[in-house]
Amino acid sequence: MNNRQEWNRREYALVVRALKSPGNAGVLLSGEFGTGKSQLVRRLVTSKELHLPMIRLICSAALTDSSYGALAPLLSGAQQPINDVSAIRAALAAVEELLQLEHGAEHVLITIEEAQSIDSASAFVLGQMVRSGKVKLLVVSNEQHEDPLSLDALMSVARLTRVVVEPLTPDEIVDFSGTVLGYPVSRGSAKIIHQLTSGFQSLVQDYLELAVRLGILLEVEQLGALRESSLAIDHGTAGRIAALAHRHPPQVQQLFEILCITGPLSIEQVDRLGLREALQQHPTALIELRDGWTYLSSEFFEEGLRASMSAGRSAGVYREVLAHLGEDLPVGPDFVGFRLIFGDTVSREELLAAARRAQRSHRYQQALELLEKVEEPDREAEAIRLLARLGAGQFQAARTLLSTSAGKLGDEEGSLAQDVGCALNWLHPAVTGPGGDLTQRFWGTSASDGGHSDGYRGGDCALVEGIERVRSLYWLGQPSTALHLSEQSTVGGTAVPSCRYRLALLVVAVRSAVATGSYEQASRLVDGFVMGSSYELLMEHGTVQALRALIDARRGQVSNAQLYLRQARAELALNDPEGLLALCSSLDLLIEQSSNGEALSEDGAQRNDKAEQFGQCNAGRREPGALAANAWWAADQLECDLLAELQRTKPSAGVIDRILRSAQQNGVFLYGILTYQVWNLSRNEQLASRAAEILGGLEVPEECAALQRRQRAVQVVQDSDVKAMQGFAQELHDEGDRVLALEMITRVVDYWSAQDNPRNRGFAIRQIHEWLHQMGQKPWGRMARSLEESGLTARENEIVELVRQGLSNREIARLLTVSQRTVEGHLYRIFAKLGITQRSDLNFGGRH
Repeated sequence: MNNRQEWNRREYALVVRALKSPGNAGVLLSGEFGTGKSQLVRRLVTSKELHLPMIRLICSAALTDSSYGALAPLLSGAQQPINDVSAIRAALAAVEELLQLEHGAEHVLITIEEAQSIDSASAFVLGQMVRSGKVKLLVVSNEQHEDPLSLDALMSVARLTRVVVEPLTPDEIVDFSGTVLGYPVSRGSAKIIHQLTSGFQSLVQDYLELAVRLGILLEVEQLGALRESSLAIDHGTAGRIAALAHRHPPQVQQLFEILCITGPLSIEQVDRLGLREALQQHPTALIELRDGWTYLSSEFFEEGLRASMSAGRSAGVYREVLAHLGEDLPVGPDFVGFRLIFGDTVSREELLAAARRAQRSHRYQQALELLEKVEEPDREAEAIRLLARLGAGQFQAARTLLSTSAGKLGDEEGSLAQDVGCALNWLHPAVTGPGGDLTQRFWGTSASDGGHSDGYRGGDCALVEGIERVRSLYWLGQPSTALHLSEQSTVGGTAVPSCRYRLALLVVAVRSAVATGSYEQASRLVDGFVMGSSYELLMEHGTVQALRALIDARRGQVSNAQLYLRQARAELALNDPEGLLALCSSLDLLIEQSSNGEALSEDGAQRNDKAEQFGQCNAGRREPGALAANAWWAADQLECDLLAELQRTKPSAGVIDRILRSAQQNGVFLYGILTYQVWNLSRNEQLASRAAEILGGLEVPEECAALQRRQRAVQVVQDSDVKAMQGFAQELHDEGDRVLALEMITRVVDYWSAQDNPRNRGFAIRQIHEWLHQMGQKPWGRMARSLEESGLTARENEIVELVRQGLSNREIARLLTVSQRTVEGHLYRIFAKLGITQRSDLNFGGRH
């Protein structure tokens, strides 16, 4: 896809509005180098929004001490020697000449770029020109003025409106990427890019273009998603990053170069380098001060600047650091690496400490490279190497290293070797395969006894055991217990990056909360989940988006769920540690079911787009992976396969029976949920009746509140007591289970349709619309099908919405480009279907 569209940046709209305002003399557009000021001005110049003739002036540091240097293009006809009076006359003459060429123009827009270098004489003249009423100014500056008084004087005389161009937020990166690539990046990828670039627009653009060239940013369902975050900087990108650095004052450039070699420095070290004052005088968001330390805030900028430096320049900076800091040298992995490059002696302890820091900050390849320099690796070196292999996802290499280093690492209870072994078996089993009971396949005998172990094992082993225990409790129908234990679990001091365990526990906790009907608690769990580094965002964000989609789908916020699903699918297609891609597919089929009443044909020829894309539920596209991923994925695929089958015109009873038998082997919860789906969604009376019979005989544990409600719903409908159905629907709505409440009222609509009672059916339809209006949603799934079969058409629903907005029949006709008589005919049929007699009855939900 290539559909580049111009991005309407917020600051651009502010500038245009200010310059169009009759009483406004101009704008001071300020912001740091690299934040996108120049691109904004270029777009303004080439756009047709202002209809103003323009004059472009460019300042430079070389002309700061030259009077009227910035005005040179306007002063070709000025008398010599130039003074304020002659300069003003010549400049206004140039303006007048341009206005005469542009018939109808009342103002000339003068853009002054690099205005931080403007000389005082030019600033004075421009201020006086504004007073003529024929000039508007667009002054572009980073506000670190070489002559502060000059620009301040221009601001006060011309009374310019200040517009500050800030670094991009993650949301703005999503929008900006559509301009650069032709498609937006996912929100998780935008957060990663924001972290790595600090939101500087020039860096964001370089990162996006480089990631695409390297095949690291991939387009998935018209969204860009990152499969990893670190990029190998090429020559062109390094050159552009160096150019950005060189636009800063010399001492700030010097500090940039030092920090990209040394890594973080303390404030005291910066002071000893003689650069503390420069940092205070020329603050920049590219340098971050935190807890007494000085950092380069953008890892991408740091790597690009380092790549741009020649060997001679790097050596010069290195020698400068040595000369000023003496023995108080940085101990980070970057500087230790440079010490090795320049042939300095690095002790074994320093190498191991640097490798350990790299490993703990998820810079696994750097850790491995440092360990290569360790002679005769001992237990500590092998431990760091093993953890780096594990963190980098090099599972086979880690397994080999574990077997060859067992003697050094030890294999006693609670040892690192044992923890790594547990982690490897959990993340990347040596043997995996389809088939068999889920609980037996993934949890062995622990599922049958609640997951208890005879003895405590520390670290990763204890966490893996705990996670598998709570997951087994969930499938065995004890979600409340699983939720409680998941929330009580703590993660720390593990071989595997702790985010993997925290994510696994979150998935169990959220799915357990949803199973108990505690949607608000599930939402709080997701909102409280912290994703810090770019590594964590890469591994976790897609999963978190899938959980948000699950929660919103279950509480009826379908439009939100669809947005989250799109984001989740793109990110999980590349990184799916918990195996939730099949969940996304099943949710998609559940809330995107055909809304035009058309089922899927047996040969699939009439599948809608969504079913075509996800109806196969990712079958055959998944490589064997972690126990966690396979466990959720296998169960969710059963539901996905079932939903896809139920969408066919003639679903196969044999296929459905096989899916339900597989679910039955894995606990009452999955079996009950899938059986309810058959009852609720099947068009086949025999299949639905059989499902109702199964649900009626199920012993549903008390902890499975959501399944218990569905079991009761089936019983109420089977009793054909319409008052009981309506009462239970209201009860469910009051308790917050709005999806099931809507499903119950849909059954009431079907009941009255079968009884050929349009008046009572109309009351039920109006109740559905009222609740949907309160939720801000439109019909979906089976509800949409029932409403279309017995209720309002899409055009009738549209007219109802317009009536509720207060529009008259004539206004509706004009908006829909139909005759007023056509609108009146639609309203007649709407009144008949809904069993109402007056227009005010359509305002059942209150106006927007």
